[in-house]
Amino acid sequence: MNDTPSWPEWAAASSIEPDFLPAARLPAIRLAGDFVMKPGSGLAQRDIPDYELLYFPEGTGTVYQVGERSYTLSQPCFILTRPGEVHSYRYDGHKPTRHLFIHFWPRSLPVAALPLLLPGGPAVIPYEGEFLLSLMKQIVSIAHASPERLQKRGSLLLLTLLSEIHFWHADGGAAGAAVRLPPQVELAVSLIDHTLPAPLTVEELAQKTGWTPEHLSRTFVRYVGCTPKEMMTRRRIDLACQLLLDGQKSIKEIAFEAGFTDQNYFCRVFKATKAITASEYRSKHYHPRYTDLARLPTENRFTRPTGFSGANDNDKRRNSRPMNNVPFPFRTSLNASTLFPYKLNMEEQIRIAAEAGYDGIEIWIRDLLAYTGSGRSAAQLRQLAEQAGIEIAGAISFIPWADRDEAVRAEGRRQAEEELAMLAELGCPAFAAPPFGNVRDMPPAQIAAYYAELAEQAKPYGITPILEFWGRSPVLATLGEALDIASLSGLPQVPLLLDPFHLYTGGSNLADLSRLSSADIGMFHANDYAAVPPKASITDADRLFPGDGIAPSAALAAALAGCGYRGFVSLELFAADYEGRTALETARYGLAKMKTAYAV
Repeated sequence: MNDTPSWPEWAAASSIEPDFLPAARLPAIRLAGDFVMKPGSGLAQRDIPDYELLYFPEGTGTVYQVGERSYTLSQPCFILTRPGEVHSYRYDGHKPTRHLFIHFWPRSLPVAALPLLLPGGPAVIPYEGEFLLSLMKQIVSIAHASPERLQKRGSLLLLTLLSEIHFWHADGGAAGAAVRLPPQVELAVSLIDHTLPAPLTVEELAQKTGWTPEHLSRTFVRYVGCTPKEMMTRRRIDLACQLLLDGQKSIKEIAFEAGFTDQNYFCRVFKATKAITASEYRSKHYHPRYTDLARLPTENRFTRPTGFSGANDNDKRRNSRPMNNVPFPFRTSLNASTLFPYKLNMEEQIRIAAEAGYDGIEIWIRDLLAYTGSGRSAAQLRQLAEQAGIEIAGAISFIPWADRDEAVRAEGRRQAEEELAMLAELGCPAFAAPPFGNVRDMPPAQIAAYYAELAEQAKPYGITPILEFWGRSPVLATLGEALDIASLSGLPQVPLLLDPFHLYTGGSNLADLSRLSSADIGMFHANDYAAVPPKASITDADRLFPGDGIAPSAALAAALAGCGYRGFVSLELFAADYEGRTALETARYGLAKMKTAYAV
């Protein structure tokens, strides 16, 4: 432990009363607050003339850069920025980011008494506990509720806070090191975040985690420090703080949009949580340049709480926009499976894809057969897609091209001939070729030979089979196996279909992504998955919107972009329903999530 005193000598005597400590010897607090930042927003490079202490109460994807160092704030932490340090923030792209902040100046306090403040000191100090956070919350509360006491009581607390942070860091933070949350608690927290502002019950959370409500609540309190219901309330208040940055909305409107059905109850909860009223919060924090922060991303507006009066025209226009303006170098496609719950015909699928803003659509052969079986032609559908500005990105087919039974493969060749003719008329350039059928114990070289036969059959039609691996298949289950089969085929190029769900369930080595060139990727399916259900029992129906689970979406996006891939990224889900969203809302929401999760 560092022996340098962190408390000035003049304050060492226990007989000195705090009220008699000279303010000139305490740090001067210039600004303090509790702020919520819009997803995907940021602060450009800047330096400041004073010290800035921030606390991020939960881990996010926020990135803090100071000088040449860059930190992803993936766990709760303090950040200390010193005068003149050039720094910037890029806030989490998926959800609002809350942080408490204090700007201060040491005045005549010897900086040497707190090495934490010296140039070159720590920038990011991980901390997950209640004691230091409660000190900072108290300072923020005094700043808003009793500003006349800030430079005495608040500054004294700040000196204590800085001293304790110093010793926490000097001790290596071992006294309260964070324990990783159980997967069920992580899932519950994720569900709370991603269903805001819709009300969830503890029973609903428990059902999704596989625990009883009682066990979930007990474990939640143990690891998070509050009950699930208390966390939901805190999240809604954070959401209300974001909405209060809009000077046009009434408190009643904000209460409803934050998930409260009673304005009076909202006002009581807000005051109890923030120590000031909602109106006072707005008065202190509203500024015209912050108004855009109050505009909710799409993910917070589709599921509305009971009693919400409905969206006006401005809300509807806002819903149609992507969540963030982020770099997304790929083309977007909607896999028709995502729309299965709505039982749409192909014309309706194309219309939804176009209105939602996608570049293309991945069709399913079964839908195309239903369309042509009704007396219409694939050429008519092609014309409709062209008029809508939608490209046919590919097709999902289930041809038993690699089955171990020759008779089944012969039937597969007949099926392929029929489908290829329709796809050529439709103008579809490719179709998925997964290991459909009985492929158990098939040698990779044999599968490679059968794939080469399929590619040869498709060649006269100008159509390419995209080799797809399935995580649960007895063979052709991983990216590595797919690359081996492609090599054994003897073909100059074998495009692969990549899917995070199958990469996960098959246990693919993500290092194999470095073996890919852009020409090796024929299609990328975008989706996500949670830690629960576990890998062994998770199903297609458990797929999540991109960014809502534990998939390494950022790493996958970087790998795609890094090898030069600029083709389609296609949203493929198999949900039974989408919590009351319309087909168009689901498509728009998925597009926004996909563009955010796979930004580079």
